[in-house]
Amino acid sequence: IKGTVHKEPKLALEQCLRMIQDKTIISRHGNKVKVEVETICLHGDEPTAVNVARHVRKGLEAAGCRIVTIPEMLN
Repeated sequence: IKGTVHKEPKLALEQCLRMIQDKTIISRHGNKVKVEVETICLHGDEPTAVNVARHVRKGLEAAGCRIVTIPEMLN
């Protein structure tokens, strides 16, 4: 569905920060939806995936988020 995967690094980071800090997402229809997130999924099959992942990680770390592996989450 068009608009469901952010291919622009800045938009992807904004969405991630909104989910973490405000516990909301903006739907593709512009509605604010409450969410509780534990993980963020990046679509590796997108041509922009590597650039998006690097930008999102850097931005999350700059915002004080700790990036961990799944096994680390379970401890």
